[in-house]
Amino acid sequence: MDLKKHKSENYIKKHIKSFFHYDYADEQLMIESVTHKSCGKKNYERLEFLGDTVIQLVITEILLEKFSDSNEGELTRMRQHTVNRTTLSKIALELHVDRILICHNLDIEDNDSLKKSITAELLESIIGGIYLDSNYQKCKTIITKIFNELIDSNMLTAGKDPKTKLQEFLQSKNLKLPVYKKTKIRSPDHNPKFKITCKISVLDKIISTTASTVKEGEQIVAQKILDKISHEK
Repeated sequence: MDLKKHKSENYIKKHIKSFFHYDYADEQLMIESVTHKSCGKKNYERLEFLGDTVIQLVITEILLEKFSDSNEGELTRMRQHTVNRTTLSKIALELHVDRILICHNLDIEDNDSLKKSITAELLESIIGGIYLDSNYQKCKTIITKIFNELIDSNMLTAGKDPKTKLQEFLQSKNLKLPVYKKTKIRSPDHNPKFKITCKISVLDKIISTTASTVKEGEQIVAQKILDKISHEK
């Protein structure tokens, strides 16, 4: 089999070892995992199918472990945030899987949509190949390392109110829950004002705001903390 741009088996193996921290035992399986269907029947489509299933299972297991209080609907939304074509492609490009694609008469550099689609497929197929070459536990270790930061980041932007998102994020990190303090500011009875403050262990300073109600103030402070954590990531 001709390797695109004279890629050698050694080059592909080194790349996967460097970015996935895995050393293939079966080099033919490794080559199949990065070979596009444009090269013939021996391509990555079946491994892509397997890899998609393995990734979905591992992410589901991670979410169940991290968010033991979340219900099925919440877990489903979190998984959809974490595993979709857009995020898979983003991760795949960060791992530079496009550099090890084997194909025939296929230029993905000038077609952004095609590049995103194929790199997402490549990520899944490589995971599928690693699963066959090793075992589920090895795949779980690799997938956890690749997706862990994304899971945490998605928790900050999932469709829940800020107080809930902040609480679940801190729980996932085994950190103390936030403590909100309220102080009534001198103001007219018909238009009361409250100062709400909150301090969490991962931030150096106390975050505060002023609001008309305690509930509103707590939500605003929680969002400020989430924004700060997300920015620092």
